[in-house]
Amino acid sequence: MKSFKTETYVGLFVLVGFLIFIWGTMQITNIGDDGGYELYAVFDNAAGLDINAPVRMVGVNVGRVKGIDITERKARVVLIIDEGRRIDREAVVSIRSQGILGDKFVGISPGNSGEYYKKEEVITDTRAGTDLDSLMDSLQTAGTDLSAILSSLRKVIGTEEGERSMTDILQNTRSLTANLDRLTSKLNTMTSENREDIRAVIANIKQVSEDLRDDLPRLTEKFEGAADQVSSVLSDNREGVKETVEQIRRDAELLEETLESVRIIAKRIEDGEGTVGKLINEDETYTSLNETLGSLNKAMKKSEQLQVLVDIHGNYLSEVGGTKGYMVLDIKPTPDKFYRLEIIDDPEGRNTWSNTTTTTTDTPPGDTVTTVEEEVKYEDKLKFSLELGRRYYDTAFRLGYIESSFGFGVDHFWSDDDLRLSLDVWDMARDVNPQVRIAASFRILDFFHIDFGAEDLVNNDRDPSLFIGLGLAFVDEDLKYILAKAPIP
Repeated sequence: MKSFKTETYVGLFVLVGFLIFIWGTMQITNIGDDGGYELYAVFDNAAGLDINAPVRMVGVNVGRVKGIDITERKARVVLIIDEGRRIDREAVVSIRSQGILGDKFVGISPGNSGEYYKKEEVITDTRAGTDLDSLMDSLQTAGTDLSAILSSLRKVIGTEEGERSMTDILQNTRSLTANLDRLTSKLNTMTSENREDIRAVIANIKQVSEDLRDDLPRLTEKFEGAADQVSSVLSDNREGVKETVEQIRRDAELLEETLESVRIIAKRIEDGEGTVGKLINEDETYTSLNETLGSLNKAMKKSEQLQVLVDIHGNYLSEVGGTKGYMVLDIKPTPDKFYRLEIIDDPEGRNTWSNTTTTTTDTPPGDTVTTVEEEVKYEDKLKFSLELGRRYYDTAFRLGYIESSFGFGVDHFWSDDDLRLSLDVWDMARDVNPQVRIAASFRILDFFHIDFGAEDLVNNDRDPSLFIGLGLAFVDEDLKYILAKAPIP
């Protein structure tokens, strides 16, 4: 029985000691809910900071570190702040060390804004501490740089050339010192030789001071006399002065009335009355004005971008034996889009075809002969073109009404548009195949261009007509320049 009691006491003692150990561990590590609230702080580097590290403000523990995580390549630290402790919004949170090799803790420098962080908010002003490894790396880098500097000095001074340079520097220093000694000696000599003159200058200054002291009362009397004369003049012209003062008073009253009107206008504007008041106070009017100005600005920009190209040229056709004239107007609202209007004077005019079928019955009965006659009529009329064009890099595509019939065209440019190769196809309902033209145009002297090529390439009734021509082309700025330079009769 006695042995059982001893074992029981030993077991109870061990159990109580274990419970005390667990309680002490919980107190040291702050395990459990402290009844505080969470705040978050984001640092560039949280090296050395551990969970349950203290949070201190002016040296007093106000909480602990609950957790550390990574967010967006930075360290996100969760702080548990004790109930009753408030953190000002101007507070600065930083990671600090207890001595050089001490543990890390979170230090809070209090602010003075009067506003405080609420539960689960993020503290904006943080400072990451400098860990010992970074400090040692910086010291090592500085030591390496210092060693390199000393090595460079050793190389410069340790050689014969370096020794000669140092000797020259010492000699120059001695020479400078000797020159300073000579200069000081000369100054002393000059002072000794001109001592009497210096004394005379000082005596003259003293005499001027004495004369000024004697003349000052007389000058004061003269100023007083002048003041009396001014007072006499004012007395003699009292009425005129009074009228002037009265006029100034009336002007002041008028100015006050004007300022009162200005205040009334300002008050009406502030209350949103009138057009200006609505413009300043009403968002809808302001937005509408902004939209109107934006539309006007957009229209002005479009008008500035607009270009008008005028091209007048003529091509001599070999098969026709005449010249085909063109007047072209390209309207370019943007660099990659244009509208083309052409007027063409074709020596062949406009052609129309008509077929006549004749059926003849001969004797004996049953013999029938059918004759088909084709008639081509030429009409001396101008032709017109109206095309829509779109340019992609160095190639432009055109589609529309070409020489009074539907067609399309392609242009390719080289050398900053100095050289152009064109293909045009139109009049596809013609009996002798469509009109096909290939042309090359080369620009010279900025305003002129030479054209050559072939037209009517797929005509079944005749050979293609080769052509060569010359043209004049200019944009609207060039037209304004030519008109400005033209002489006025």
